[in-house]
Amino acid sequence: MSRDLFALGFALTLVGVPAFVVWRWWRGPLTRAGVDATPDRPRGFGYKCQWLAVQARSADEVVAALDVRAPVPCNWESGFARVFGAIGGTEVFVTPPVDGWVFVLNFPLEDAASPAAVARIAAKLGRTVHGFGSHRGVSLATWVVADGGAVRRAWCVGDGQRVFDVGDPTPEELALDISFDAEPAHDDDDRWSRQSDEATVIALATAWTRDPTTLDAVETTGVGVLARR
Repeated sequence: MSRDLFALGFALTLVGVPAFVVWRWWRGPLTRAGVDATPDRPRGFGYKCQWLAVQARSADEVVAALDVRAPVPCNWESGFARVFGAIGGTEVFVTPPVDGWVFVLNFPLEDAASPAAVARIAAKLGRTVHGFGSHRGVSLATWVVADGGAVRRAWCVGDGQRVFDVGDPTPEELALDISFDAEPAHDDDDRWSRQSDEATVIALATAWTRDPTTLDAVETTGVGVLARR
């Protein structure tokens, strides 16, 4: 082999191998290290995270309505390790059904575009989709309710700033006696001090869907789906 042919082959290898790896990563489906598809029991969650909740018969049914790629079967233990174990991760774990509810963990709900994204998923599924999230460190509290391709109610506050506020507070929200005002009224300082927080989010998730913090008590095993946003 001539020196020129050797150099050409070496150069193609340097370019081709990384390109193939990137292509496989992007196109999938892949068998990713650390992903176990052995059926296991549900795990509770609800704090320092963001998620969707939708009534569905399977994880695949919900995955089909999400804008995700490279889906692979994944159990609860592996799914939690992937989506909660990496800062800024872009993977979502779509759980198997629990009492008729499928949850999409690590779905972002903290920017102005979030309500519209939830509404698109609701339109594809043809049913109501709820979104929730909280993080005590940045005083984040957010929830979204969408159906028929429209946002029925959406609220998000973080770092003392209102991110979005769509629709009127629901009876369930009003029953919690928290303030949705930007500043206190002259005769309502006490109520204004009661802002939405992580406890508010769990209370609404429980009222509208299913309390995610109690999933550890469920004994039914299953397998969900891990995918990339």
